[in-house]
Amino acid sequence: MSVMMGLRLTVDPARFEEVAREQQEQLNAIAERAKQMGAIHHMFMAGDGEVMAADEWPSAEAFQAFFDAAGEEIGALMGAAGVSNEPQPVFWRPLDTSDKF
Repeated sequence: MSVMMGLRLTVDPARFEEVAREQQEQLNAIAERAKQMGAIHHMFMAGDGEVMAADEWPSAEAFQAFFDAAGEEIGALMGAAGVSNEPQPVFWRPLDTSDKF
């Protein structure tokens, strides 16, 4: 069963989007690598003074292998955007409940 991964980034969402546009080619290359390494879904979401990466992966280990391989590239993008925290991935497994849709 797959896992959901969340990674909270303390950063101005507008600045994050600006860097994502400026470095779109690099961002897309990282996303392509993630797909090749097993990522099922990926998106960024904005909140009050933060951005969260939300992914679905086959396993926490698959995400960690990707993050280990692409960490320098990801770190450079986060640095350019002004991320001020040390992001720590958090994993959840879906529960089998009758209300799921």
